[in-house]
Amino acid sequence: MASAEQMEQVPPDEDGADSAGSGARRSTPSTPLLQAQRGSGGPTLGATDSSYRFPSITHWWAALDKPRAMTLVVLIYVNLINYMDRSTVAGMIDSIKNDPHFNIHSDKYLGLLQTAFVICYMMFAPAFGYMGDRYNRKLILLVGLSFWSLSTLVGSFMTNFWGFLAFRAFVGIGEASYSTIAPAIISDLFSKDARSKALALFYFAIPIGTGFGYIVGSEVASLSESEENWRWGLRVTPFMGLLAILLIIFTMEEPGMILG
Repeated sequence: MASAEQMEQVPPDEDGADSAGSGARRSTPSTPLLQAQRGSGGPTLGATDSSYRFPSITHWWAALDKPRAMTLVVLIYVNLINYMDRSTVAGMIDSIKNDPHFNIHSDKYLGLLQTAFVICYMMFAPAFGYMGDRYNRKLILLVGLSFWSLSTLVGSFMTNFWGFLAFRAFVGIGEASYSTIAPAIISDLFSKDARSKALALFYFAIPIGTGFGYIVGSEVASLSESEENWRWGLRVTPFMGLLAILLIIFTMEEPGMILG
């Protein structure tokens, strides 16, 4: 026989009698879930718990740390144009080879463009990493970004292959300053799970920027009526770099360094 705690009283019908007509109480067995809810004071079945509702955009925006979020957006944008600039040359490699001023007769000269870039990048990245732990990182980013944007722009006007090669090598120096310091800034801005998400967004710009670089280089080269108009493809990222410089100056937050 069910105990009193396992009985639920059913209210009488509108005519004052219960469904059996005897005035007796009708009982239903109580499930373990109902017992747990009664004992803990939890919500009954069918109740709506506001904690499971999707957060509103207004609350998300109010709780957002806007200076840190803006700094992350700027760093992602600069990483995007960083990899755009690297791959733009690859998208117009045939136009570079056929340029009448360069007088290229072998593909090995084209391979030197990326080789010179990588060598300078490899040599200067440790130096910028060392300076990033000791000096103002925002200033280092500004100098590096300005240097690589200017090198890309000036290199687009070179009519001598070796001069063009030298400025592509200078681009590697400027980009080394950014690639070594930006992840450290993100690590100091965020912690734990937020840091992983921020770095994931930051590195997600690599394939997107690389793809945009190929598209910009190849499309500009294909739309060119002259054999020399491919150079305009190299002048896209310097103007994007100018915008990035302004964003770094006026919106970027320089966090304190976390040692250890």
